[in-house]
Amino acid sequence: MGNQAIELFRQMPSELIDEVTYICVLNGCSHSGLVDEARSIFKNIQTKTEYTYVTMVNHIYFSYSGEEVRAGSGRKTPEMAGT
Repeated sequence: MGNQAIELFRQMPSELIDEVTYICVLNGCSHSGLVDEARSIFKNIQTKTEYTYVTMVNHIYFSYSGEEVRAGSGRKTPEMAGT
């Protein structure tokens, strides 16, 4: 899903790319664990808004916390602690 989102994003004319586009492609990266790609896209956003910052922070948080869970570190995210 993330690779497809990035591919479509790169094909879009720049005048059609807006905040919603960035949030969607960053979310696609998040769900696919594409941290480096998300960072590259985020770095190139000219006007960053609160929503793009929140999306990026969430992406990095969930990517790394997901890696810890998959690696069996035993640490739980706040969402998992309640289950």
